[in-house]
Amino acid sequence: MGPVEWYYARGEKQQGPVPSAELKRLAAAGQLRPDDLVWREGLAEWTAARNVQGLFEELARPAAAGTAGVKGISIPPQVVTPPAGPAPVPAAAQPAARPLATLWGGRHFFDVLLDYLRQLIPSRFVEATAQVMERVGRIGLLAGMGLCLLFGLTVSIQNNQMIAVIVGIMVFLTLAVLQYGAGKFCAALERLNHTTTYVVCSTAFLDWSALLFLLTAVGVLLGTIVAALEAERPMFFLYGLGGFVVCLYLAMIALRPESIQISVSPEIRAGEEAIGVFSFALKSLVRLTPVLFGTGVAVGCLSMAYTCVLLFVKSTLDAVSGAGPAQSILLYSAVLPIAAYLLFLLYVLLVEVCRALLVLPGKLDKISGEEEEGESNNPPDSESPR
Repeated sequence: MGPVEWYYARGEKQQGPVPSAELKRLAAAGQLRPDDLVWREGLAEWTAARNVQGLFEELARPAAAGTAGVKGISIPPQVVTPPAGPAPVPAAAQPAARPLATLWGGRHFFDVLLDYLRQLIPSRFVEATAQVMERVGRIGLLAGMGLCLLFGLTVSIQNNQMIAVIVGIMVFLTLAVLQYGAGKFCAALERLNHTTTYVVCSTAFLDWSALLFLLTAVGVLLGTIVAALEAERPMFFLYGLGGFVVCLYLAMIALRPESIQISVSPEIRAGEEAIGVFSFALKSLVRLTPVLFGTGVAVGCLSMAYTCVLLFVKSTLDAVSGAGPAQSILLYSAVLPIAAYLLFLLYVLLVEVCRALLVLPGKLDKISGEEEEGESNNPPDSESPR
């Protein structure tokens, strides 16, 4: 039978599994408090750490009738050597199956909601979404190129003017170059995301950002639905849907900061915390870039297709007035990966300068201390008596 492994909820995050000896060490070091919740396989629900016999000797008490589910739980005093590799966790030992029922315990409703959403959204899903949207953007640009060329050619034939087809060819060639660059720079951004890591001291800013983006996503979707119905402009809903996708993805990034190589460590200094928070904002933009790229291209393509339909069923003037915004959306979306790449490189350069400034006082103090120590060990030469 394998060693007992424990899960514990510290602050706002679930941790574990850890062996019994490690749980006891955390309690002795003050990193696990008596009111924190713990759970292991065989328990019906989470329980306060104070109820685990041998964990907090000064708080130990016989299990009451209301806590019969934890009776007999004990931490052996001897040191338990952990296995060489991670032991497989049985399916029944996954506390994630009952977060709402057992982790509520006086916590804020938003904390419980965010934890529940965090468990529903794995980090791999955040990365896979970016990859899918990047492909959507590259393929959509090809469709947008064809639609722009078709639009220019049709307007030129209907009005017997060459300027429209020339503009269509120029837009076609520009999008072709940008489509090539978008694929290259999206891949470069993905590599930069995995090779640059930053740290924050807590999940406070991340959780607040996730909640803000979730509420914004809902507001954008509902607002654009009402605007589209009142103005009788279906394109409003299309733009709102794009905004909803972007805000929802930003919330996913905040819920899963490990997808952008942001970790949490309470031991960092205030300067590192500032760098971590700003890095979270910019790295979120880096991770968001493929989604913005794909969403923008999809909206631009649909707008361009709608414009081409107007060209055939309504007047040319209505179609021409709608072609400009559609082509602009395609162009701006295609430029996004290049702009994000350059902006991120500039930010990393500034961060390196800031980090050098943060460690400079410590290095100067160290050098000064070494010089003083050297002077004390080597007194100045004095003239020998004659």
